[in-house]
Amino acid sequence: MYYLDVMSSRQCTTSFFTNMTKFILRATPTPDDTEWKFDHIPPQFLSRPSSAASGRRETRFAKLIIFTPENITLQISPLSSNRIVMREDPSKLIIASFEKFRFPEQRPSVASDYMIRMFKAGLYLNGRQYRFFGHGNSQLRGRGCYLREANNDEELDNIIYGLGELTGIMNVAKRAKRIGLLFSGAEVDFILDSQYVGDIDDLTTGDENFSDGCGLISKRLCVQIARMKRILFQGRRYTPCVYQIRYKGYKGVVMLHPDMDKEKRHFIEFRKSMKKFRSTIDNTFAVVGYSTPYAFGRLNNEIVVLLSSLGITNEAFLAKQQTYFTWIEQATSNPIKGFEFLASLGPKYLADAERLVLDGFTPELLRKIRAAQNSELAAFKKNDDSTKERVRMLVHKSRRLYGVCDPHRVLKEGEVHVRVLTSRNGSSTIFGTDVIVVRNPCLHPGDILKLRAVDHPSLNHLVDCVVFSSQGKRSPSSMSSGGNLDGDEYFVCWDPDLVPTKVFESYEYPPNKEITQKTITRQDLARYFASYNNSGMAQTSALHNKWARYHLQGAMSPECQELNALYSQAVDGARVKIPERLRTPPDPPEDSNFILSDLFNAAQSWSQAFLIREGGADSAPVSVEEADELIKRLFSASETTVSEYRLIELARRIARKHKVDFRTYLSYINYGALETHEKYELAASLKISPEEEAYMWNSLLRSDIVSSKDLEDKKLSGSLRVQRLYSSKDLGLHAFFGYLIRAMQGFTRKLVIVKLDERFSFTIFMRGEIKLNEDFPVDGEHVVVATFMRESALKAIPTFTPCTAGFQLYCGEGNIQLFNKYRANTFIHVRKPPANSDEAFIISIALQQISSRVQKQMGRVNRTPIVSIEIHVVSNRDRLAHLLFDLRFDRVPTEEFLRRFTHVDTTYLPNTLEEADLHSLPEALRDVFTKPEGAVKRLLSATDITTQNLDQCADFAWTHHADHQLFWIFDSILDRQPMNQGIVLKWLGTHPLLVFCILKKFLSNDTDSFPEPWD
Repeated sequence: MYYLDVMSSRQCTTSFFTNMTKFILRATPTPDDTEWKFDHIPPQFLSRPSSAASGRRETRFAKLIIFTPENITLQISPLSSNRIVMREDPSKLIIASFEKFRFPEQRPSVASDYMIRMFKAGLYLNGRQYRFFGHGNSQLRGRGCYLREANNDEELDNIIYGLGELTGIMNVAKRAKRIGLLFSGAEVDFILDSQYVGDIDDLTTGDENFSDGCGLISKRLCVQIARMKRILFQGRRYTPCVYQIRYKGYKGVVMLHPDMDKEKRHFIEFRKSMKKFRSTIDNTFAVVGYSTPYAFGRLNNEIVVLLSSLGITNEAFLAKQQTYFTWIEQATSNPIKGFEFLASLGPKYLADAERLVLDGFTPELLRKIRAAQNSELAAFKKNDDSTKERVRMLVHKSRRLYGVCDPHRVLKEGEVHVRVLTSRNGSSTIFGTDVIVVRNPCLHPGDILKLRAVDHPSLNHLVDCVVFSSQGKRSPSSMSSGGNLDGDEYFVCWDPDLVPTKVFESYEYPPNKEITQKTITRQDLARYFASYNNSGMAQTSALHNKWARYHLQGAMSPECQELNALYSQAVDGARVKIPERLRTPPDPPEDSNFILSDLFNAAQSWSQAFLIREGGADSAPVSVEEADELIKRLFSASETTVSEYRLIELARRIARKHKVDFRTYLSYINYGALETHEKYELAASLKISPEEEAYMWNSLLRSDIVSSKDLEDKKLSGSLRVQRLYSSKDLGLHAFFGYLIRAMQGFTRKLVIVKLDERFSFTIFMRGEIKLNEDFPVDGEHVVVATFMRESALKAIPTFTPCTAGFQLYCGEGNIQLFNKYRANTFIHVRKPPANSDEAFIISIALQQISSRVQKQMGRVNRTPIVSIEIHVVSNRDRLAHLLFDLRFDRVPTEEFLRRFTHVDTTYLPNTLEEADLHSLPEALRDVFTKPEGAVKRLLSATDITTQNLDQCADFAWTHHADHQLFWIFDSILDRQPMNQGIVLKWLGTHPLLVFCILKKFLSNDTDSFPEPWD
């Protein structure tokens, strides 16, 4: 009998005092061990009193036994919360970890057999027996489980099966998975009475379920849960709109549904698909997770390989990664980049981010920034192995979001609703553009869904989640890696550089076949846990990577698709057998530029250079000029994760500290992101005049050039938020180019309105960073021209004229020229008069490039004086205005749809009588299709042939394109008395030309009316 390791008392004492937190139960366990009985264990390693934690909940402790090939150790560890644990005495529980338990130079089955023997024999501590209790589903993958004090398995069965009707599940893996719901890590928040709970049907079309795992929750209960869990964001209370929950036998997510507060029937409603088993006595409601703002998405190996196979170039990925690296690197040299970097890391870094722009790079802040930079670098190493290729770049135009269904079914097939919290702008809907949606793990090109983001007011209450359509042939969530809506998170990206022009047919992900047995014992469940092996996933994933690297089609190759099918089975716990022909992929070509290798090599080079490069941060005091530049750059920051009003307060603190007039920065503010009371407070505190206050709204509505009707026709009124930066009426024409350069350098979206006379004006929309003093290609991605004329001519001209491929824009001091390839082919040319001259600004326009009718009405515009000019800009942080502005530019068209396998075209051959099988008809009707017309009509008039026989005969004629016979048969149907109206109407619907039979029969010279039933 084993009591402790075979060691001297001196050795035991030394071990005890060397590591007070661990107690060695057995050194070097062997595959031949048959008993696990340990005595003389000090009390401090068996229990510990619970302690208060974070003011509200107490931390409970349990025994943790870690099995490794070197030792079996015992220690006390905090106990994670779940619905089983909260009902149990912690002193009776053991957390067993087998994560690193594998005997050297032995098959994995040797460790599995060891665990099975231990579970069967029981583990004893100071005479108390502990037996296999259960595990959560994530514990299963992490090789951990619970043991509980018990004399036999029946005691544990009574505990588990007393919480729900689970004995009817006769598949071991499925029962273990359902029991695992009770062990899923979650804080038990409250008791939810069943009277407040409702059951509702799923949203289905045929056998397709569009709401699998997605229920509804009222706003009242949403707010209550957020308060009970003390959910905060940026120091304020925050109410998520999606909760991942466990309740009784229900599993999944519930989404905010304000209609429930109006109906007042239930607080929460669960779909049929959410009910995994029937619970008996347990009414505890547990929250597993919830939606959060600013959960930026990251590209990983799998997504990059799939996007690469769909046509995203290596150059695009490398440029995106370099932008990401530059953003990290500049955090210690550029205070605004440092502010963005810290703010993106989460709420705990927000105070440091604000201190950075106020105090500069202090030694303490530099240490924190560099620690965060090193964490980002470390994330590129897989399991701290610097030789393994790993991609993990953050994408700002993306989020990682819970998927939910469209409860109103307003989204069409192929549409998606994405509304996220954005910095300085509050909740913003991504719409009018294409997005990609994918769920990890993903190995099939069809897992990348390309959907159209749209805006539906009825869904605007759903923020920081992705709403899938509930219509169509297949559920979008199931098309991406076989996902569902019971808590799956999806990578959602609207970055045009990462949206492919190709889409690939999705895989259908069939479920694994369930094997049932007559009885299931606790030892069966223990054996399932001990034998669980996810090596099939690792093997298929590694082979998929190799085949994608070798094959010219990448992940679209047949080999990769077959490995994806095997991987999908392994994910669900099935054992898979990989064919030998897939186990040895050929070596890739020598000139192969595999995207993961290119990204990895670039990351390695940058990382090494970054680590040896000295930080260029300057902690010297900030001058007035530097403070001015700092405020401007602060308002130009791309992603700060703070509200607009908080950013204004921060900028005002900088201005006050350095005695800078803050009123000069009003044009940089995104007033559309401010609440009404915030606008009034800002106007009052800065004593803004009524004229200056106009900047707080859409400045186009107060334009001195275009009317409200002009704006409405061009859809530039309403919610579009732009600010007027310059007006020649107020500042004079001579100041135009100075403000134009300011707009080009300080704003990514701007528009210039030019007025020639009372009849004609036009607007140039400019997007992105357009370089000054050089010919810059604009080709429709950067410049669009809109014209304004009086109503007599407005309908004759195009709404917007995009600059097609080949167009270039030169913008410099005193000169703007928009031309197609060559300056001799100029579209628009604005020139400044010589200094100290009385000449006006002049413009030349090739009006024929807009329309010939405009040219006829306006005549020639060559060196024509300009009456007035305005410049309006969009705040760099106003994402909604960006989307509305970009509707004139953005859309990534789908150029090609690729099926999973090549379709071979064949000639269509219609059914004919020559190939028909007449034996499928009654013998008396066969002559209808072989005899001449007269004989057929005599045959059809026979009294022994019923109307139903004629209908059957007509079906045969229709199927085999026997048009003459169909008309003869229909004539005979009309002759039968009484007439069968149902059959007549059926054939009129099937073949409308049969109406001529009716006209010939009832509207001939002999009669002018239909029979009485048809009147």
